[in-house]
Amino acid sequence: MEDSISTSDTFLVDDRSARESQNYQFLHISLDSLFFTAGDNLSGDILLNLSSRNSPSLVSLKVLGIESVKVIKPNGQTAEEQKCIFKVDSKLQQWAENTPSGQFSFPFTFKTPQFSPASFSFSSTDPEGNQIFAKVEYTITAEFISQDQIIISSQKEITLRNKNSRLPIKKTVSAHQAIKSCFCFSQGYSTITLANEMSEHSTIGQLSNFKIDLKDSLPVSPISMVVQVIFDINLTIPGDKEYFYSTIVTRIMPNIKHEGINMAGLRFEADLDKILYGDNPCSNDGSLFKAEYKAQVFVLYNVGCRTKKVQAELDLHVNPRIYEGEELRLPNRWSPRFGPITNLIVENTKLINDEKNWKSA
Repeated sequence: MEDSISTSDTFLVDDRSARESQNYQFLHISLDSLFFTAGDNLSGDILLNLSSRNSPSLVSLKVLGIESVKVIKPNGQTAEEQKCIFKVDSKLQQWAENTPSGQFSFPFTFKTPQFSPASFSFSSTDPEGNQIFAKVEYTITAEFISQDQIIISSQKEITLRNKNSRLPIKKTVSAHQAIKSCFCFSQGYSTITLANEMSEHSTIGQLSNFKIDLKDSLPVSPISMVVQVIFDINLTIPGDKEYFYSTIVTRIMPNIKHEGINMAGLRFEADLDKILYGDNPCSNDGSLFKAEYKAQVFVLYNVGCRTKKVQAELDLHVNPRIYEGEELRLPNRWSPRFGPITNLIVENTKLINDEKNWKSA
């Protein structure tokens, strides 16, 4: 029966005796994937083991998506805002009479809204000393309730990518520029090509690889080159000002001594795991903030009385971090009774003020 269970977790048979393993109760949420994309059907199973009969009871499932931003100013004042992206509140199973003991699996599915931003977590301090926090969190909670009391519950986070993760990856960008001297005489041209060598969009926690080609017809060599990946976030709180934070994720300044056709095939690696501004600061576009990554190349030429800069910039899409599935020990002789697939109803909501209370209820 384990083949019918989702693949996001590792399932093992409990090594306790059959009688002992079946005489404890648990509730577990198993999702069919380690991550989902906005617009996807999110699916999974609620696994329930009841060691004894219970009074009339039910199995409920709640899903909540929250986008929140917060700023703590140097004077201690706080500005914050929170929005509910979507929510689900449904009963998967209800026993009007005594609840039987045994093992159960309740499959479910629902369609995630296409506009949903990606799972996200950012925290840092801007140049003005403001502590900035931004988060998008999706949680799913299952509860076994009897006589209005929560007997057992389970909760986990959902990793959701935004719809831009479906777009084709932008592979290359080129900048071609004529270089003139102090008296506007043409010195030649310079061409920079910046290529993303990844076969798919980058992900927080992984390495990203780039290639830079530089060609020119100038009588002088470039004096310096800078290659970098930057992260920018704009954050807006209604009734307050806009906040902006920018940081360099990684930067190199290669030695580019050369003649004629200057350089071909310089490779550059960006480590998206060693970041210091949050656990999951991916590319995102929510209703309260926008976060983006760019790869940049700058080349400087000395053409006499001035320096000339040639630059190329490539927009990057970076997906949220993927977390490994957990290891779960199922009771010995796990053979659950399967309920019908429940198609859950998703509620799209506007700004709410008491969502924290709903979440903790």
